[in-house]
Amino acid sequence: LFGQYQGIIFAPKISLEKPAENEIIHADKVTLVGQTNSGVTLTLNGQPLALTNGKFTKEISVSPGTVVLTLEATNKFGKKAELERTIRVENP
Repeated sequence: LFGQYQGIIFAPKISLEKPAENEIIHADKVTLVGQTNSGVTLTLNGQPLALTNGKFTKEISVSPGTVVLTLEATNKFGKKAELERTIRVENP
C-alpha cells in the first residue's frame, strides 16, 4: 500500500551508472547501465528500453560528435521522470 501511495505522489527515480556525464567515448558503440523503479516504462530517446527488476543494460550505436541520451521513466499513475546525459564520441 505504501508503495502505491509513493507511486501516486512521486515520480520514478532514474540513475545512470554508465556512461558518465561528458564522458569521451572512442568507439562506435556505448553501453548504458542503470536502474529505475520496478514496474515503470522506460524509454531511451523515445524508444522502449527493457528492464529486469528495474535494472537495464543497453548497448547502442553512436556517431562522432556530441550525443545526448534522454531517459524517461513513467509509472502506472502517469508520473514521469527524465534524465539527460551528454557524451562526446570521438573516432576510435
